[in-house]
Formats: sequence, structure tokens, C-alpha cells
Amino acid sequence: MDNVIGQTITQVRPMTGKERDKEGWYSGTIVLVLGNGVLLYASRDEEGNDAGVMFVRDKNNTFILGD
Repeated sequence: MDNVIGQTITQVRPMTGKERDKEGWYSGTIVLVLGNGVLLYASRDEEGNDAGVMFVRDKNNTFILGD
């Protein structure tokens, strides 16, 4: 967690085909790129069976990142 805590998100982008293929996934998702190069993205489940969606919640709304 040390490579995530305190980092800044520098980019929000779609997962590339190469990244998707590396995971062995059928579909892609949104990728959060941190300032130190770490990539964060949602998986469908703990086993990493496919891509998932990230929900964003503020005080007024909940929405899916990427919509």
C-alpha cells in the first residue's frame, strides 16, 4: 500500500488492448495512473477473472467512472 497512499492520480484513461491481453481479460476498464507509475483498475472479482467498474461517490451522487 505504500506505493499507493499519498500518490496523485495523473491520468484517467481506458485500458489498452495490450494491458487487457496481459490480464487475459475479454473486456477492458478504466485505469487510474499514479504519479509513480502505479496503475489502478477494477477487476470483476478477487481472482481477476475479468475487468470491472469503479464507482465514484460524492456527497450528492454515485456514478461509474468512465460514464
